[in-house]
Amino acid sequence: MAKDHPGTEIVSMYFSSLRVAVMCGCLAANSLLLADATVTGEQLFQKNCFSCHNGENPKAASLSGLENLTGRYLLDALTKGKMSMQGSALSDGEKETLVAWLGRNLEEIIPWEEDAMCVNSAVDLEGENYAPSWGLDSNNARYQTKTSLSAANASTLKRKWVMAFPGGAVMRSQPAVVGDTLFLAQADLYKVYAIDRKVGCLKWVYDAQNPPRSAVNAGKLADGRDVVFYGDSAGFVHLLDAITGKPVWVKKVVAKDVNIITGPISLYDNKLYVPQSSLETLYASNPEYECCKTQGALTAVDAMTGNLVWEAFPLPEAEPQGKNRVGTMNYGPAGASIWNAPLIDQKRGLIVVGTGPISAGPDTGAGDAIIAFDLKTGEKKWTFQATKNDFWNSACRSKFDGDTHPNCPEVGWDFDFGAGVILAQKRNGEDILIAGQKSGEVFGLNPDNGELIWRKRLSEGSALGGVHWGMAADNHYVYVPISDPTLKIKNIKMSPVIEQRLKDYHPKPGLYKLDIDSGAIIWAKEYPRT
Repeated sequence: MAKDHPGTEIVSMYFSSLRVAVMCGCLAANSLLLADATVTGEQLFQKNCFSCHNGENPKAASLSGLENLTGRYLLDALTKGKMSMQGSALSDGEKETLVAWLGRNLEEIIPWEEDAMCVNSAVDLEGENYAPSWGLDSNNARYQTKTSLSAANASTLKRKWVMAFPGGAVMRSQPAVVGDTLFLAQADLYKVYAIDRKVGCLKWVYDAQNPPRSAVNAGKLADGRDVVFYGDSAGFVHLLDAITGKPVWVKKVVAKDVNIITGPISLYDNKLYVPQSSLETLYASNPEYECCKTQGALTAVDAMTGNLVWEAFPLPEAEPQGKNRVGTMNYGPAGASIWNAPLIDQKRGLIVVGTGPISAGPDTGAGDAIIAFDLKTGEKKWTFQATKNDFWNSACRSKFDGDTHPNCPEVGWDFDFGAGVILAQKRNGEDILIAGQKSGEVFGLNPDNGELIWRKRLSEGSALGGVHWGMAADNHYVYVPISDPTLKIKNIKMSPVIEQRLKDYHPKPGLYKLDIDSGAIIWAKEYPRT
């Protein structure tokens, strides 16, 4: 997920996947930099960024990774993006110097889009809706029925075309595929592309003001217009005409300025439902920051206009909770970001989401939870909490004169629900909700009231393990990927709680097939870390 995780300064984790960059995440908000006109970009990096971006923190890009990013993307992250609080410690000139130095190895981007345009740029959406949304269907099942691909013929696949994106390094958004067109967002190029899925050429290009962040989804407005839509890193929703790529409207819809849109946006009954997470957890590493006041949110807007219909929140409003040990007032409750794809339960008139941990207490029962809201009003209907008292913010991985940080008196597990909740059917025809958590557990819930039907542990999970983004269901089975990275303890001081967690940790990455009725494991394909 687009955030740091607890304990990352005490472990080294190894991945084969592309890391999403976190820019200058260790800029000390209370550090003083010399106002020296001769200070170099390298000096600024060593002073403010190296402690996280030294290649050992798995949630922060290494120096070589940062060098692949566009200067615009880096500067936006430090000025108005997720590192803006940390970037406020630098003057405008220092930020520009730092970004210019980081980009020193980037070759000049050669214009390529015009040459990649299709001879016939008409968009034809009359064919199959292969992947109109994150969940592929209204149940979030992520099960593709419109394909001839199978285990028997997968080995015969051959490359048909390849499209490169010169200058780009951050491609984090799942595309939508409708008819003959694939709609794909590219974050650090600030673009959305309509691509001919058969030929591999461009039909249109949309230039955005902020980096696209969520998946691109597709649908129809009440007046019949075909549209695609997504959320960006600054909290704006972009609704585009799918035929032309022209914006129908662009509006900032997040509940707070520090909120961003990570989860895919859902379109139903001519309303867009926008899940929101919060950047505030990144600010907590400064002991003088008044942690924490914001929370996840779910916003419903009119799809024709972008006007607000309702806002809903997992938590009550934050209130003062007393001062931390450096004298800064702490607030709470806060946190419970909504990272996942909302499930639209049409039968019950509900929208179901999952939340992350609490960034500041008290725990009111909505952190690490599955929550159902009324589709028409936003009223909270029921809550199932999987992990109680899971307190986490970026201070929970920041060393500060001892084992704990003033803004993290208790280190939690960081067990978000990142995967979209699935609505499935048991053999007797009854509905059941399936939810997967970073704890390494999968839950079967009653969709009427959120009551637990079954609970199955597949691994011990971790801040970077367990179920992250995707599960899939077909007929009577659910397929669950477990990430579980390797954790390697480094020779530094740790709290007893963290030390014991790491000693007891045994990763079980792999793919698991479960029976939907009971959660029983049908088969497991584990992939041991080497």
